[in-house]
Amino acid sequence: MKTVVIESPWRSDTKELADRNSRYLEACIVDCLRRGESPYASHKMLTDALDDRNEAQRKAGIEAGFVWAALADARVFYTDLGVSHGMFLAVVHAADIRQVVEYRTLGGGWVE
Repeated sequence: MKTVVIESPWRSDTKELADRNSRYLEACIVDCLRRGESPYASHKMLTDALDDRNEAQRKAGIEAGFVWAALADARVFYTDLGVSHGMFLAVVHAADIRQVVEYRTLGGGWVE
């Protein structure tokens, strides 16, 4: 099974946006599983423990996520909702370590 790290928008200023981003990530996870992949999304797990609004904690979470991401077979970027600043940082990191990058969309199959 191919290991992939999911990159999708996460940080949000409102509960509605947070809920939407969470639903979107869940749909991305299902998409990966349907492709026979083993997905990981550090931005979900680490923000359960860290405060994403605190810049020092956010930076620590991003750096920790990059360590795990480097171990994956590929980085998959889901772009239906655009590319966030955190996703941009992940693109740069993936390029720096010469990691396989794939851009994906779910299209209209997921509910916003």
